[in-house]
Amino acid sequence: MEGGQVVASRTRSKLLHAAEEEKIQNCQDALTILLKSFPPSDTELAEYATKRVSYGVAWLFSHFIKKKIISASVQRFCLTMDYGLGFGKLLLLLKIMPVSTDHLGLDLWPFSAVTKRTIDKRKFNAFCKLLKKADGREQSIKIKTLNLTGCQCDKIPRILGSLPNSLIVLDLQGSMAFSFRCRHQEVKKLAEGFTSKRLSAVRSLNLSGAIERTNLEVLCRELRLCKPIVPFEHLFFADNDWNAHGIHVAHELSHFFRAGYARALQTLVLDNCRIPGPGVNSICGALEVASRDPRLPTNSLPLTTLSLKGNGEPRFARADRYLSSSVVTVIREKILPDLQNLDLANCDISPLGLIAFGEAMAERVVGNLKTLDVRGNNLRDSQTAGQALAGGMVASAVPDLSKVTLWERISGTGHSEFFKYLLTGTAELPPKLDLRNMEIEYLPADLATLLLSSRWERIPNFSQIQVSSGNGVAALLAAVTAAPIPFPIPELAISNFSPSSEQANQMSTCFKWAKLTQPLTSLQISMGPGVLTAEDRLALFESFKECSFPKLTELIVKKSHVPALSMQDEDVVALVEAFKEGTLSAVETLGLSGEFGVVGVKALVGEAGQTYLSRIVTLRLAESQAGSLSSVRVLSRALSDGRLSRLRELDLGQTGLTDAGLRTLTRAAKADQFPSLEVLNLRENKLLTCSPIKFLRTTLKNCPACFRSLSSLILNGCDGLVGDAGEVLFDIVSSGERLPSLEKLQLEIVEDLAYNSFFEKVTKEVKARSRSCCKILRVFSMKTSFAF
Repeated sequence: MEGGQVVASRTRSKLLHAAEEEKIQNCQDALTILLKSFPPSDTELAEYATKRVSYGVAWLFSHFIKKKIISASVQRFCLTMDYGLGFGKLLLLLKIMPVSTDHLGLDLWPFSAVTKRTIDKRKFNAFCKLLKKADGREQSIKIKTLNLTGCQCDKIPRILGSLPNSLIVLDLQGSMAFSFRCRHQEVKKLAEGFTSKRLSAVRSLNLSGAIERTNLEVLCRELRLCKPIVPFEHLFFADNDWNAHGIHVAHELSHFFRAGYARALQTLVLDNCRIPGPGVNSICGALEVASRDPRLPTNSLPLTTLSLKGNGEPRFARADRYLSSSVVTVIREKILPDLQNLDLANCDISPLGLIAFGEAMAERVVGNLKTLDVRGNNLRDSQTAGQALAGGMVASAVPDLSKVTLWERISGTGHSEFFKYLLTGTAELPPKLDLRNMEIEYLPADLATLLLSSRWERIPNFSQIQVSSGNGVAALLAAVTAAPIPFPIPELAISNFSPSSEQANQMSTCFKWAKLTQPLTSLQISMGPGVLTAEDRLALFESFKECSFPKLTELIVKKSHVPALSMQDEDVVALVEAFKEGTLSAVETLGLSGEFGVVGVKALVGEAGQTYLSRIVTLRLAESQAGSLSSVRVLSRALSDGRLSRLRELDLGQTGLTDAGLRTLTRAAKADQFPSLEVLNLRENKLLTCSPIKFLRTTLKNCPACFRSLSSLILNGCDGLVGDAGEVLFDIVSSGERLPSLEKLQLEIVEDLAYNSFFEKVTKEVKARSRSCCKILRVFSMKTSFAF
């Protein structure tokens, strides 16, 4: 389904363009355009709910399903993104859903809160009746999966009492149905569905981010009265912040599991619920008791996924020891032999707990484990813990282990010791093991030397590595310079590196002798605070032309806070020689910041007819002098004559861009000379005023092809945009004839009066939901971001 959603997203601009060119005469034309790229044989309707050009969503679905233009192959009918539909329209949709539909998603956010109209009780009652039992349809349907969001209204009890008896999956994630205290009547109404056996077929219940702790306690107590119990297979309680009461909820869940609700459980997710260590210990103890159920022949549970991420409050004494010891005990007792996915991230587990867990893995009691996440624990400075975990990750103990996440980056001795132990060990590692999250911040010399040996081939699927600090890069450069062979790992990324003169010379030497050029995919250099002389800096940029960089797609040079240490015009000239020689022909993202101006910009873009920058997709010249009028003229000519034919993003943020510069850029775009430009970043240009924005509006009115592909316009920090700026911006973004592809506008409210009219008109347009071809703006909660 994800692939289909991507296709549908790409279709949005085509639909808008067709509407603006008046090719859409009726609803049939509109949906035909969608279905060309989104075949009805496997249709996800969530994206359709966001397409409003000249039709109402509910009427559209009704018309086309009745006309059989949408065939009976539709399985997922999701309107969870469309919170403006009333119960009358939802009733209409339920009546005409294809018989094949088994997945229904509805957003029941209070309709009255959006439209300021009261809910029609007759339509609401009819909706609930049809949801419970589809008697009013020509053909009955069986909803197996129901996803309800936005259930924060006084109609919750009636809706919960109308859930269909065919349900297998009930997903209330983020619905806020039980997020407030004292919603006990609503909770009891849900529990009544189970105790009355109307919802006895439900196997998956998702209450993530949806239930307050007292409400969950009531639900657990009510369900324990259910005879026979509902054999839940999947339970999700993630992201419910139970705060200081997490231990009480844990004890209630323990009684719940002891009552038999763990007997068929395959998935248990309790992420980020603030359950302290003793609470986790109580839950694990309940699982151990549940495994002794005489109806379980093997004295074990079928649990395959256990996720406790973000629990184990450190404010409780030895909370981490409780958590790790209880989980290790459950594993060692072979209560969870089928466990495949275990997530203990950010649980503040002590080094002793990690050692115990590594030893438990080595005992071959979790032979089916496939994914493991223990990042955010106390591995950083414990060599023994690193060795113990590495010792447990061998093929004989966990043959199917494929994905392991131990850290965000290698930043301590424990991390590097784990890595070294893997490289120097003798036991065979799991063949599917994937350690691609190797970002190295702390790199000892001996580990750098090991990386240059053939030992790295011991780790399966280990094809790329990222070194992200001055210390790590320095150690790597020293090892590579001294080694007789090039860096052997296929892909290498270097970031956050501020070279000294010595390190710059080492890097230049590695480039000249092709020791780092073949694997390098990304290079980010900061000009400071390392002591780098102008001569060594120039020599570094000149060394790029010595050998080819076939995989280098991203090259970023950041400026220093000391102007004299930043990139100068002569440095840009030296770097451009590498592009002309073809050694940097693979670069697609180029970011240069510093003190260079028109001389550097002229050297960068070259003369008309030159194509060495034709592969550049992203050009970032922020925090430089490239915003001067003469520099913008040079850039505009390069954009117009095809030297930057593939450019999609241009960043001129904090470059001193003036009104005259923006006018020059706008004039150059008049005749559709920037056909591929999608992102224009003009942030932090303090000298810009409302005048060039008005000029842009006039140009767009007279030349609709101007900036036709622009999807994102960033004006954050342009403090001079005051006065009529709000009116002008609204005129630009609200018309379908101006910036037709624009999806995102970012700006900062620098003068309330200037933007009051903007907010007022946006709000009015959203409420009106105009049926004309103009765009409807969807205003996000952040005041600095708008989307269309």
